[in-house]
Amino acid sequence: MRDSILLFKKEMIAIFRDKRLILTVTLVPFIFIPAIFYFNGIGRNTKPEKKFVIAYNEKCPYVSFLEKYNFQTVKILDKSDALKFDAWDVFVYNSKEDTLLKLYVNAAKSNSGGIIKTMERYYLSFRDVYIKDKLKSMQIDINKVIPPTIKIIRINESKNSIVSFLLPFFILIYLFSNAIGVGLDSIAGEKERNTLQILLVNRISRESILFGKLFSTMTVSLTGAIFSILGILVLYIFKIIPNAGSTLLNFTPVNFSLFSIIILSLDMLVVSILILISSYSRTVKEGQGYILPVYFIILILGMAVMNPDSSIAVNFANWPFINSLLSMQNILNGNIHTSYIVWTIVSNILFTIIILKIATILFNRESIIFRK
Repeated sequence: MRDSILLFKKEMIAIFRDKRLILTVTLVPFIFIPAIFYFNGIGRNTKPEKKFVIAYNEKCPYVSFLEKYNFQTVKILDKSDALKFDAWDVFVYNSKEDTLLKLYVNAAKSNSGGIIKTMERYYLSFRDVYIKDKLKSMQIDINKVIPPTIKIIRINESKNSIVSFLLPFFILIYLFSNAIGVGLDSIAGEKERNTLQILLVNRISRESILFGKLFSTMTVSLTGAIFSILGILVLYIFKIIPNAGSTLLNFTPVNFSLFSIIILSLDMLVVSILILISSYSRTVKEGQGYILPVYFIILILGMAVMNPDSSIAVNFANWPFINSLLSMQNILNGNIHTSYIVWTIVSNILFTIIILKIATILFNRESIIFRK
């Protein structure tokens, strides 16, 4: 263990000499995450609904209803002129021979789908008002004809649902992305530069070398995850996502401890995979070819788990990586399932031990370390 600590210090000194790596690990997640939310408009105040210009040939109750909601209307008698859509978005055609009210929308416009949905929504409101007025004029009790309206009240809804889904995903991304460069370079890179032989001829055991490189890669990976959490706090401070940081700020010591242990165990699993691939690879480029498919598969699984009701989240909830993401989501939402969290941590550690055991076997084989 003493040799591993000495090698860890040596690796960290070399890492911190790389200024570009430090910026990538710290500032990139700290700035990149708020930028994603800002430019995608997540959590910002809803924009007021755009009012369209309505053209019509004959005034009808539906057009009058739209005027009450500040829709601008214009009368166009000639249908062929109206369908040119010069300065209006919808043409309401009221035919005296037909009881059907026709709404013409310019499908060439990019927002034609939104216009259609808006017109349909206002028509449903108009229809309810129209029927009620007719029933009143006929002195018919409305309550005996029209069923009661429903009001859905959401109980125990999480105010931080966006954060609880995205934060674990971003943590996984930065655990992986920050560890890839350092993890592959730590062994495969030294093979490529022919500097690994210098360590191997010393009295340091190969297990100590392996664990020293493991700890240094974990440190870099965890640093990126921590700064991604700080990036979420930036969202809260600048109100890009209201209450985004309240989940973190209101953590109980127990919740925070469980969350941290899950991240630590997940980081161990991620780094152990990288160390295994780095031990087998002859060059960094070869290692990248092995790790990128794994990385993309995990990212796809992570995106699927962002919806906790998805089939992947339900059917594969006990699988590595998926259980870590779901456990972090549950903690952020205040749903503590102790047995599931314990299983997540234990499974991460077990898989880490198995992978490191395989990596140790590979690292001790000359045919693997010095293969051409």
